[in-house]
Amino acid sequence: MYSYSNSDISLTTLKLLEKHDIRSLQNFFVQRLAHSNLTKMQQKLYTSLILWNYVQMQAEDRVIREFLIKYVNKIDKTLAYDVLKYQKTASNLLFYANLVKDYKFVLDHWISLENWYEASKILLLLNQEQYVYQYATVLLSNDPETTVQMWMKLASTIQIYPEKLIKPILGYYSSCYLRATGTENYALNYLAWCVANEQLIASDYSRNTNGLKHNSKIITPLVHSTILYMMITDKKNTAEFKIIEYTRTHAGKFDSNFILNLSLKFDRIETAINLYSDMNLLEEAVNLAIMHKMLETAKRIASLSKSSVYSTNSTMGNDATYDISSSTTTNFAPGRVPILLDDSEVNSEIAIRKPLWIKIARVLLLDPMARKNGKDTKQTITDIIL
Repeated sequence: MYSYSNSDISLTTLKLLEKHDIRSLQNFFVQRLAHSNLTKMQQKLYTSLILWNYVQMQAEDRVIREFLIKYVNKIDKTLAYDVLKYQKTASNLLFYANLVKDYKFVLDHWISLENWYEASKILLLLNQEQYVYQYATVLLSNDPETTVQMWMKLASTIQIYPEKLIKPILGYYSSCYLRATGTENYALNYLAWCVANEQLIASDYSRNTNGLKHNSKIITPLVHSTILYMMITDKKNTAEFKIIEYTRTHAGKFDSNFILNLSLKFDRIETAINLYSDMNLLEEAVNLAIMHKMLETAKRIASLSKSSVYSTNSTMGNDATYDISSSTTTNFAPGRVPILLDDSEVNSEIAIRKPLWIKIARVLLLDPMARKNGKDTKQTITDIIL
């Protein structure tokens, strides 16, 4: 009887409130909203009152959600949030937030409930770089596997730069991974994936964004150095050959001095010897090998030039290649193409190598085990030369 009359809304509302007839009041609001020519402000007022009444009446979720869907563009979002928070469960609150695509609100909700899986799903919907970095620490620390999978999926649609994730990655590595037993280093897996798929990431992003390109390099020296840092300092990692392999594959792309010092500090001796050799610090490489009784390795370092140094009068062709990867301890520069030197360069090379052989000879000639085994001087010299 009130919905279509011209009576004042305040008077009608008061009459219905005096009768404690909230259902009739709700019907009055719903009818007036549906059939009256209201201003935007009046629409917001009515939708807020109707929503509040639904909550007070403990209406079914179906009824509330149908109302939210029908008047989604007329409801004041802030008021809607405030009203729906009074419900015992957050289901309608989340429904409305998803309805208006307020994924940041939904994300914060799941984070507050420590539901990391749902939070990662919402980040995929948000599809914004800033939130990847903002929530990286909390998500990686609590659900590293899901977080890394989410980062990989997002890489094809938004610009994610691994360097900006180094801080949370190192936090996860030191605070979570190293303190756990038998776990997988998901942060390392992610960075290694980025390195291995750099070109694919760039092409997928360009294809999915109508030709856009990354503003800067995806993989930087800091990323390579971080990968090596985790590989070297991880005591669970006993496969040092993988570290050496990585330094060779990505030579010149990381901070060599930092990685060298790190290798020495954490007793990655073979890695350090390889780095010394690659940096042309041959005396340091030989000294380190001798110090750790790796004489075969020391000999190999001192003889690196044997298969790559020839005078310009050499009869060997320029297309010859050499592989000195027969060491059972560690391999140096497999498959390097020989560099043809002139006579002066050969003499200079010999001058560099001679002190190295003297160091090795001194160790071998004074080796008590050699004398104990009955080796004569001739045999020892032969051991040095071969």
